[in-house]
Amino acid sequence: MFDPNAKTIAVDFDGTIVEHAYPEIGKEMLFAFETLKALRDKGHKLILWT
Repeated sequence: MFDPNAKTIAVDFDGTIVEHAYPEIGKEMLFAFETLKALRDKGHKLILWT
């Protein structure tokens, strides 16, 4: 079903979803995964932009 209010949201990985720790993967940023899941559950399309 098409939702005209749904957005496509591009989200950076290092420093946004997780702490910047290149070349390792940093610790999860506070509330990052919960927020992304909530956006997805509302019908928004998420793109990992890194």
